[in-house]
Formats: sequence, structure tokens, C-alpha cells
Amino acid sequence: MKVVLVAHPRSGSNSLVEILETQPGLAIVNEPFNENYATWGEGNSDYLGRLRAGESLDELVDEVFSAASGVKELSYRLEGDLLHRLASRPDVRVITLRRRNLLQTALSQLLAEQTGLWKTWDATGPLEDTYRDLEPLDVDLVKERMDWTAHEVARVESAVADLDVLRLVYEEVFAADEAVKREQIDKVWRFLGLPRSCSPVVDHFLSPAVQQARPSTYGRLPNLAEIEALLGSDETGHLEFGGGADGRRDGV
Repeated sequence: MKVVLVAHPRSGSNSLVEILETQPGLAIVNEPFNENYATWGEGNSDYLGRLRAGESLDELVDEVFSAASGVKELSYRLEGDLLHRLASRPDVRVITLRRRNLLQTALSQLLAEQTGLWKTWDATGPLEDTYRDLEPLDVDLVKERMDWTAHEVARVESAVADLDVLRLVYEEVFAADEAVKREQIDKVWRFLGLPRSCSPVVDHFLSPAVQQARPSTYGRLPNLAEIEALLGSDETGHLEFGGGADGRRDGV
């Protein structure tokens, strides 16, 4: 049985991959249908180009699975019925991951694009240095990304509606109380039929240390208050900072 993790951008999927790979023998190929995948490593194939050229999705996935036991892919790269076809394979167990807070998700996307930093563990110095000279974000663009993410969440749910999948939510896996986080990860192991992982790597990727949003990072955005005033709502989420004694917050 193979693992397929489907997520939208900035949903915590990279952290979940790191957690999954604490299981012996579980190796996840990260975004094989990314347009840049062929440049990420020697021998990587241009799977997206081959797919668009007409090669079979099933044959390409079989090729990926010949060297790995799992795939993580962002939903928007699997257009049309491709996502349903992948999730419907009888040899896979599918996990979906999404965020409820659309405003935080959009902000996270745009600030990652502005700074070039997508994962805290890729920072080459103090995390805060990356965010010292942030430029204001276009409010209309933030709203556009919120709408786009909502569309992707709905598209994924439609694609897997009739399938036996594990549906995870970022706020419960990475931004909840410790007991809730642990229960969510235990659900993953049960769903995959695997024993609980006792690796310290799991603790690390569930901790606030891997969160990029904190007052000293995203809090430096010049028009943060304007964005919250115009787009923040109970339905689509708020931008709230502060909280913990370490000065960090779980969220974006």
C-alpha cells in the first residue's frame, strides 16, 4: 500500500511529510508534478511535462512508486479528473490536508513569494532577518488568494467525496493543544496501519519552532492591520499575533 498526501499550498504539508518519513521504509516523493521537479535532483524526470504531453497518469505514478512508498502533491497540479483518478487507485491510502483560516493561508503564500522562504528550516540565518524589510501586500491580491484556496479546498473534497480518505486540518494538526496534535498524528498512523512513531522529529515538526508566523516575522508587514480590517472575518479567519510566552503564535 502506498501513501498519497494531497494538499494546497501553505497547509503544513512539508511538515507532515517530515513526520511521515519518521516511519522506517516510508519515503515520500515531494511534488513530482511540480514544474521544477526535474531541476531538484539528478535523474529527476519531468513528470508534469510528460503528463501534459499525453503520457498516462497511472504509468507515471507507477514509475514514481517504483522507487518510493508515497507521494505528496499540491492539488492544483492535478487538473480536471486527474486528482480523482490518483485518489481512486486501489493501491493507495489518501490523506488530504487543508487550512480553515483562508486569510492566514493567503498571507503565508504571498509572504513566502516575497521573501523566497518557504520553510523555516531553509533559513540561512535568524528567521527574523528574512522579514526585516517587508513590502505591503496588495489587499485585492490577498483576497484573490483566499478565493483561490477556497476553490482548491472544495475541488479536493469533490474529488475524494466518495472515497475512504483521511481528512486532516492544519489548525488541528499544527496549531492546537498538544493533546489534540498527538491525537491527529495517531489518527494518521492508525489510518496507514502503522505503529506510533516515537521519533523526536515528530515533536520538532509539531512544535512552534517550525512556524513562520510570529510578531517578529509576519508582524512586520506594514499593512497587516489594514488587511485584517478589510478581510478578517469569523468565516474566513483573522490575523492574530501574540499569545505564547515564547513570543510565537501557531497559525500562519
